[in-house]
Amino acid sequence: MVRKLAMLVIVLAIAATAIGVVFIVEGVAKNNLIVDRMNVEKVSIALDPNNPGAYTAINNSGDAQKAADTIASHRRAIAPTYQDLLAGGTMPRP
Repeated sequence: MVRKLAMLVIVLAIAATAIGVVFIVEGVAKNNLIVDRMNVEKVSIALDPNNPGAYTAINNSGDAQKAADTIASHRRAIAPTYQDLLAGGTMPRP
C-alpha cells in the first residue's frame, strides 16, 4: 500500500513538473512573439523618464505592455473608440 502511494506521488510530481515546463515554454514563446511583432512594427518606447527623447526597441513583454498603454492613450486622444478612429472621427477639441 505504501509503495503504491509512493509511486502515485512520484507520478503526480513528474506530471506537475511537466505541466510547469509546458507553461514556462508557452510564456517564453508568447514573450518572443510579442517582442518580434513590436519590432516588425518598429514600435519603440522611452523607458527613461529623465530622458523622454531617448527611445529604445521593445525587449520584453513588460516593455510591450508599456508601449501598448502609451499607444492606447494616444489613440484615445484622437478618437473615443477604435471604430471611430477607423471611421475618421475625431473628438471635439475644447
